[in-house]
Amino acid sequence: MADRRVLQERSLSGCEPKPLPYLLSQMNLLLHGLEHPDEPPVEEFAPCVAWWTSREESERAWKVPVADLLAGNCNLDRKTPRAKEDIIHLPPEQLLESIAAKEQRILEIVQEIRTLLGRATS
Repeated sequence: MADRRVLQERSLSGCEPKPLPYLLSQMNLLLHGLEHPDEPPVEEFAPCVAWWTSREESERAWKVPVADLLAGNCNLDRKTPRAKEDIIHLPPEQLLESIAAKEQRILEIVQEIRTLLGRATS
């Protein structure tokens, strides 16, 4: 119980607008057998530390120029530059025309099948 008081009152700093991140961080500490965040198991971070010393860009890591960060008020919430483009939504009228054309083609194919089945049974 004393360890929990230390964890809650003296180990963590900062403020979350919602309680969920704090709860998740506590759960993560418990799952990894840590009593408080001052004792991270360094071996778990070895791959990250190794990558950090010789960082190269990849599909999951990219560089952002400092000027871009400053221009964006240091907001680090950025989209992945290598992400697939978002779906382009058609205007409702064009979408309706596309659906109607496909439905018409389906009806034509159904009629062709009926004709073929009619020939097969006669």
